[in-house]
Amino acid sequence: MTASFARTCAVLGQPELATDPKFIKNNDRVVHGKEIMAIFAGLFLKRPVAYWLDELAKAGVPCGRSTISRKCSPIRMSAPAAWRSRSSIPSSRRCR
Repeated sequence: MTASFARTCAVLGQPELATDPKFIKNNDRVVHGKEIMAIFAGLFLKRPVAYWLDELAKAGVPCGRSTISRKCSPIRMSAPAAWRSRSSIPSSRRCR
């Protein structure tokens, strides 16, 4: 388990996630990515972003607001896999 993952779990009030065999190593979290992201999303939605940024910073977890969400619409963020390469994304759908 990584220290920042364990601290994040503690801040979210779910320290047991850090010792769950599905999430112990980074590779485990990648394999079970949909599950951990759904869990985290549900927990993060319980409080405002500013609260979480403050609490995570206090716990020593590197964090900050995403600039992507301010620059890209949800449609652009959910572009098909074939568009993952910027050069293959039509200019009308590129993030600015």
